[in-house]
Amino acid sequence: MRVLVTGASGFLGSQFVNAAARRGHEVVAAVRRPGSNLDASQRIMDVFDPKPDDMTGVDAIVHFAAVTGGAPENFYRLNAQGTLRLFEVAQGSGVKRFIHVSSASVYGADGNIERRPYRRGSYAGSKTVADQLICAAAQRKNSELRTSVIRPGLVYGPGMRASVIAGAGVVAPARILVCLGPRSAHLPIVHIDDLIQVIAATLEQEIAGQLEVWDVLAPVQPRRDQVIDEFADLTGGGWTILWIPPWLMIGIGFLAGVAQTLRGRPRGLVYKIRRATKFDSARLDSAGIWQATNVRPANDLRKCLVDGLLGQPKTSEVGLMADFGSIPAQLVAIGSAHPAAGMPKRVIVVGAGGVVRQLHMPVLQRSDQWQVVAVVDPDLSAASDIARRLGGTAARSIGDLDLEIEGATIVIAAPGPHHVALAEEALRRGADVIIEKPVSTSRLEFEKLKQVAKESVVTAIQNYRLRPNVRRLWRAMTERDVGPIRRVAVEFHSGRLATERAPWTRRDEFGRTVLGELAIHFLDLACVAVGRIAFPAQAVTSNLAHDGALIRLSALGTSTSGGVPVSLSISVTGTAQRCQLTFEFERASYEVTFFPEGFRVLPIRSTPLDDLVAALSRTVSYGFDRSPMRRRYPNRDSPHALIYQDHLTRTLAAPAPASRSPFSLDGVGDTMETLFELEDILSAQATS
Repeated sequence: MRVLVTGASGFLGSQFVNAAARRGHEVVAAVRRPGSNLDASQRIMDVFDPKPDDMTGVDAIVHFAAVTGGAPENFYRLNAQGTLRLFEVAQGSGVKRFIHVSSASVYGADGNIERRPYRRGSYAGSKTVADQLICAAAQRKNSELRTSVIRPGLVYGPGMRASVIAGAGVVAPARILVCLGPRSAHLPIVHIDDLIQVIAATLEQEIAGQLEVWDVLAPVQPRRDQVIDEFADLTGGGWTILWIPPWLMIGIGFLAGVAQTLRGRPRGLVYKIRRATKFDSARLDSAGIWQATNVRPANDLRKCLVDGLLGQPKTSEVGLMADFGSIPAQLVAIGSAHPAAGMPKRVIVVGAGGVVRQLHMPVLQRSDQWQVVAVVDPDLSAASDIARRLGGTAARSIGDLDLEIEGATIVIAAPGPHHVALAEEALRRGADVIIEKPVSTSRLEFEKLKQVAKESVVTAIQNYRLRPNVRRLWRAMTERDVGPIRRVAVEFHSGRLATERAPWTRRDEFGRTVLGELAIHFLDLACVAVGRIAFPAQAVTSNLAHDGALIRLSALGTSTSGGVPVSLSISVTGTAQRCQLTFEFERASYEVTFFPEGFRVLPIRSTPLDDLVAALSRTVSYGFDRSPMRRRYPNRDSPHALIYQDHLTRTLAAPAPASRSPFSLDGVGDTMETLFELEDILSAQATS
């Protein structure tokens, strides 16, 4: 049978294409443009506005395609009217079989088809309307097109994008599970493998009438509390579970709905939340289609959670590690092994500012693996104050020290323009170096430092690589089969910077400072994921003040290794502070946020409940970071502590220079080259 599959590159469609091909069908993937990586022939067409010629030679259509984002009017125009148009063209072209993959979201809180679908939001509403249009068209007397409407529940499997646990709860900091809705309500879950098998069986099976409608759910639907308990058990237990009563959720939804109304946005949030909390899948038929197709579902709740939320070990070579190197895996492994105990390593701290006090002092004070022997800073009183707390002597420069430097570790936390000169002096005197970002402020100095450091251990501190939310991203990339990376977007906005510049920063260098001292954190995370990024000069737009200060920067580039698109947006205007990075892979998308910190698995389609849960999680995280509970987490797990540990491991390795690390000069090379290229473009724009 020749089968035309729409939405063939999506989460469900891509799985069906492979399954149908294995069952001997000739699969034709409907695509908008050539080049999709599918194991099927391709037909370029607009699936929402097809032409009769597009149906040439087609025996059956399996319709997965749906719009999940954009303007509300597009949802109804494409998902509803476009689906009807596809059905009518297929009907008039002699196609024998049509399978419309709908959704269990067409049901209201009472388990019946939603009577007023527009209250449910653009996506769910448009899918409900499409479902009704197809059912009506299929039952016309002159219709010879045999039609099946499939209504799957929450589909779980490798590559899914979920922001909540089966619609039941969300993970908050300090191992807290915030759970939503009544405990006893059943949830409509189904594993993707079972769903694909039953759709394929439905395609091959003759139907008695013109139309059949099936709910596709696991035969045994779990209760909400069973889902939460199973998730807690799979992740090692020790969770604090907080159940949010439905009335409180509805109250929060009411307030959010009022805010939406005042901002001129569509209303209906209260109804959506009420439906989410009252809907019980036990009212649906979870057995009929399995009996009709003789397909036996092979996956239970535990398998759904493992494959869909917790990830599975990668068994193929299509994941990130085959394409983009090993730095994320190295970052995940840091902290898993501890250097052997021995004599404390002697440390000389260069710098006595806020970075040393806030980030380095806690590590050096709490570890018996380091012995501070000196603190160096031009401000002798500041150096003496830190030396009293950490031990050792105080001096104005490294040259003023009357002690043996060879074999010691020199921590450079001075202003950025002095980093390379200080590092060169330390390396020439036989010390190894830990150096704060940015390692260098120019390409020439960076290359010079790499030459000097060939026989020494140099650790470049890029501490955001080891922030807890970022490590969750590295784990997802290395432990789950997410597929190749498709896109990265970086947004960094902070109006505070204009009034909080470091005192050593000259105004005509502020553009360099924003990139090299602040935005480098987030640009660095993008480079870890995709490698070096090239930004064409014509794709970089900047606004500079009359004194050279950077106001805004917008840039579009691609990675040099894989051609991955990367967008960068920086702004230092206004009063808001926001940083957000989006990493989109073939089978998953992740969002990493700062101020406050957060990590989110982006859903395939965002709903008000998803956004409400994400906002609640960020609020809990923000409060937790400022609460006494934060003191329960020792500084030995802080990013700087882990970097110190990695540095010590490298110095003890044999031979030390050969030991690789994501914090070596080579490990930060892609970031520095990308940074220098951007700075060169900004300099050229400033002088033109």
